[in-house]
Order: sequence, then structure tokens, then C-alpha cells
Amino acid sequence: MLISIIGPTATGKSSAAIELALKLGCAHIISADAYQVYRKMDIGTAKVTADEMKGVQHWMIDVLDPAEDMDVALYQKMAISCIENVASHGSVPIIAGGSGFYHDSVVYSSYVFGQDDYSVPENEELSRLRSDGDSERLFEWLAEIDLEYAQNTDKENVKRVVRAIEYYLATGKRKSSAAIQKTYRFPDTFCFGMYLDRQELYTKIEKRVDGMIELGFVDEVRELIELGISRSANSMQALGYKQIAAFLHGECSLEDAISQIKQLTRNYAKRQMTWFRRNKEIKWLDIGLLGLNGVVERMVEALND
Repeated sequence: MLISIIGPTATGKSSAAIELALKLGCAHIISADAYQVYRKMDIGTAKVTADEMKGVQHWMIDVLDPAEDMDVALYQKMAISCIENVASHGSVPIIAGGSGFYHDSVVYSSYVFGQDDYSVPENEELSRLRSDGDSERLFEWLAEIDLEYAQNTDKENVKRVVRAIEYYLATGKRKSSAAIQKTYRFPDTFCFGMYLDRQELYTKIEKRVDGMIELGFVDEVRELIELGISRSANSMQALGYKQIAAFLHGECSLEDAISQIKQLTRNYAKRQMTWFRRNKEIKWLDIGLLGLNGVVERMVEALND
């Protein structure tokens, strides 16, 4: 059995996964977050603390240093290994998080990476845009050739955008083509989605960002910079880290950085819902209506049906 809990940021997925694991009594949680994999990146990724875990074993958290690169192929390999390990010991794996592409790469068998042998052709426009760092035009190009992939990609993550364009130029295939068929990788997979009324979600997002600042988010980013982590590193493309780094380098005020983070997080939540709504097999649960306990009860009921 594999249980999946997805949804936009700030809907309480981690808390629901922990409470469900406690109800089941024999479950472990595998994080489906693209940036919680990095050590020393706790506040800005809303990483669960040891106390919040309530003794439930978590996987795919703090597995890489910020100078290392995580991509979907590596994540898939590591997460599947974790799931198989958990299941082999008689426990139930629960994959929980909001990184749609990472989540789907594990849950669905149609996602296969590393099997294409291709060389990227020379492209003068791509070379120019990459050299100029023209993230806006690069993202527009990606959206033109692969809107589905673009909808789950931060346009400021130039490295990821360029890789997707290169893949298309080399193969004529879309990076999102693996998502066409939805076949579960593991038998007895249950997918739950959590959502909130849009305005309530936006209010939670704003409070979360303010809370991160109060907890020392600026100091967390400052420490990464002092450790020599490049602003172009994959880890530093995480939402919030890039904006705080810009503030620390004198490129904007803290108020502007916070405002940008809130707006970009709202935009990200929209992209997450667009991505997940394609899957008609997800059982959606309104945490605003049901509350955390109600959501967990509905999950247990569905598992027992």
C-alpha cells in the first residue's frame, strides 16, 4: 500500500500525514518537497521539526547539502528506494508534499528518466537568452512548447527551464510527456488532496511568510551565503531564498522581498492546483470545512472501504 497526500502549500499536508501515520500506528512519511531535501534550509521550506514529527519516521528530508543538486530523476530513485524499504519492514509509506512533478514521478510508473540518449543541438537564440539570463522569454518559450511542464515550473529557475527546452529541441518530445498515462507504480495506492477556500489559503500564506521572518528566515539565508552557497545553486532557487538573498545583496528592501515572496507563493499555489487537478483519482478534502481531525478521519474511512 502507498498513501499519497498532496495539495497546495500551506494547507497542512505535513500535519495530516503525521496524524494519519499515528492513527495507522505503522506508517512512515516520505517528503515530496523539492527543497526540504537540503540541510540547513529549514525555515523557508517549512520543514517539520523533530517535535512536530511526534516520533513518526520521516524520509527524504536533509539528504543533501545546499551545494549539491537535486533533480526529479535523482529524487525519484531515492524516494522509491525509501518506499520499498518502508514497505519491506511491514510499515505503510505515506508520500506527502506539494512538488507535483516530484510526487508524480514516484506515484506513477509512466515517469521514466535517464533512458534518452541525445545530444543538444546548437541553438543561437537559446544560447543568447541563457547568456542574458532572460528568464521571462525563456519561460514563454517553454510555455509555448510544453505548457503542462511550465505550469509546475518556477520561471526564475532558469536551469530547469533551459533543460526542458533543450530536451524538446533534441528529441521533439515534451518533458511532461511522461504524465500522459497515469498508472500507479505501487498496488493499493490511495491519493488524497487537501484544499482550502482561496482567500483563506492566501491569508494562511501571508501569515506563514510573516512567521518565517519572525523565526529568523533572513539569518538562515545569510548563513547559506556565508557558507559560500552560490545564488545560482539549485537549492537557492527555492521560493523565498532567492528574494531574501536579493535583499541581503542590497538589491531590494526587506519589505519588497517579503511582498514578492507572498505574491510568488500565491502564484505557486495556483500552479500546484492546476497540476493536481488533472488527476481525477484524487479524493479531495476541504480542511477548512472538516478541520485536521475531520480530514484524517475521512482518510481512514476511505482506506477501510
